[in-house]
Amino acid sequence: MTSPYQPAPQEPTPATGAQPQGSGYLQADAGQIPPMAQAAAPAPVYRYPASTLHAGIRGAIGGALLLAAGITAAYGFAFPYNAPVEQVMNFGLIMVLVGAGLTLIIFAVRTASKMSRPTVPGRTSPLAITGIVLTAVGVLAWLAFSLLPSLGALAEGDRLRYMTLAAGPFFLGFVWSTGLVMGAMAIRAVGGATRLLSIISVVLGMIVVIAAVVPAVLYGLALTD
Repeated sequence: MTSPYQPAPQEPTPATGAQPQGSGYLQADAGQIPPMAQAAAPAPVYRYPASTLHAGIRGAIGGALLLAAGITAAYGFAFPYNAPVEQVMNFGLIMVLVGAGLTLIIFAVRTASKMSRPTVPGRTSPLAITGIVLTAVGVLAWLAFSLLPSLGALAEGDRLRYMTLAAGPFFLGFVWSTGLVMGAMAIRAVGGATRLLSIISVVLGMIVVIAAVVPAVLYGLALTD
């Protein structure tokens, strides 16, 4: 008697190297790569050769900061001996300027002597973003704590005071000087709005540098109290 549970007829085993028909396997024809084997292409990363121009820009900014420190120190020697607070503030600004200037000069030498780090085109540099934020904070502090109070004193007929003029650059010296260094470091980077943000941060930082030097000059010439 024939059993009702007969096994299903077996299909012939395909020859070696053949793919079963209708089984869902991809046909690996010659010269064709299966879609599942195609890996996503990574974003292009380039290494740019050392740039004398960008090294020169960093060196020039660093030299300008050292020059500003020298001017501030020179007029600081003319400060009255009985003005310890003004002398301390002036010394602090000199240290900020010297530190930022030497940092940029060191990195300028390194830039001219080696390849730059890999850069992904189209990506805005975090250095540029951070730099413009920090220098903008420095400019706002100068406006709020130095410029506007000094203009108010002039409007009332009072003489300008060194401590007021130098308050913003002094108390946030580390902030704006760090932003200036970051902006100068990111000038070389490419992609996105990096270069524009870097230039703006350097300009903002140099505004605060001038705001830090002018009070020393005025006070050293006895034009302010």
